[in-house]
Order: sequence, then C-alpha cells, then structure tokens
Amino acid sequence: MNVLSSRRMTADEFERLPDTKGFELIDGRVKDKGGSALASHLGGELSYHLWTWARSSGQGAVFGPDCPYRCFPARPDTVRKPSVSFVRWDRMPDGRIPIDSFSIRPDFAGLVVPPQDSAVELQVRLADYRVALIPLVWVVHSIARAVTEY
Repeated sequence: MNVLSSRRMTADEFERLPDTKGFELIDGRVKDKGGSALASHLGGELSYHLWTWARSSGQGAVFGPDCPYRCFPARPDTVRKPSVSFVRWDRMPDGRIPIDSFSIRPDFAGLVVPPQDSAVELQVRLADYRVALIPLVWVVHSIARAVTEY
C-alpha cells in the first residue's frame, strides 16, 4: 500500500475528493489499496456468492471494493474499504443504505490480498478490523488461493 501524499487530510476531505476509487485513508494519509487482475477476479467471485446468499435470505446488503467504512472511533481520519462487505438490514442507519459512507462496522468483511501486499500491511488492516469489532473477516490470499477466517 503506497502513500500517495505526505499531506494529511480528514475523512470528510477524503470523501469530498472527486475520485477515491482504489484508495483508502489511513490516519489522514491517502494510500493506494493496490490490486491485481487475479485479486479482482477472486473479489468478484466472492461478491457474487455473497450477493446470491444475501438476495435469497433477505438479511442484508453486499457492498463492493469501494464502499467506505468510518468505523474506527480512535482513528477518525481512517477510512477502510474491504474487497467485499455485508451489512444486515436491521443494522442499517435509519434502515437505509447511506449515501456516502458507513459509520458502523460491517457484519462481514472480505479482504482479497493482492500479490504485492506485505504481511505487515495485512496485519495492520486486521488490527483495525479487530478494534472495530467486525464479527467475521475472511482473508483471501490470491496467490495461495487460500482463505483464513478471523
């Protein structure tokens, strides 16, 4: 994950940028999420299967790789975007999908790790998700084609 600028910004400033696709805000710094064709394909597969289940069960909504979550109270200028996520309908703010970002944690976050991501970057992301109390996180290792559940 590469830092794109040394200039710090708030989560509100980040959300007002014209295009944050493929980027996250970590402690006020814009960072490239990285990616690869393989990771994108696996993320699409995971999204499809999760969406199929969510649609048939009616329990919630599935969100893609650019859905921003601002659910890190101790780090207000951190915006994370899992590869795929799920939020139950009964937890949606005001019973609806928000227009901009979620201030609540997802019920599920799937992370498809591209080949260039380091183990340190993954551990930092997982630590953020633990602090946010995300109940279920899957890490899909694109090269090994293995899934680890947290």
